Amino acid sequence: MDDDALTKVALTCPNMEILDVSSCLSLTEAGIASILEVCNQIRNLQFEKCPLIKHIGEGSELPNVEVVSAVGSVINDEGLAVIGSRCSRLLKLNLDFCERVTTDGIQAMVKTCRSLRGIQLKKCLQVSINSLNSLLLSRGVKWTS
Repeated sequence: MDDDALTKVALTCPNMEILDVSSCLSLTEAGIASILEVCNQIRNLQFEKCPLIKHIGEGSELPNVEVVSAVGSVINDEGLAVIGSRCSRLLKLNLDFCERVTTDGIQAMVKTCRSLRGIQLKKCLQVSINSLNSLLLSRGVKWTS
């Protein structure tokens, strides 16, 4: 699937609640941003193994998003900040195998997303769980690494 196909899906299904574009190798940040502008009812957003998506794009708040899974993506700290600022009701975040995410990015995310209850960080090589442990526990966030 590419950006054009995703735009057509958005126009056809503006009330979709689950968007899984995992392994869409041609999908770009512009494509994700455009569908999120049209489909503001999305609760579950998955863009696993999408090599061209570092973030979901600036834009309006996504008040219904509760789950984001970016396993094996190229998301970085800037991308986490965008998710944190747009997804105020985020409950679960899966960042397994996201090698560009750092401890600083996770700290900022946990501080911004007060509703966050679970985070997965397997093989996030730039994340020090020891330095995050007290912050995660103080916020009641369960994590796996």
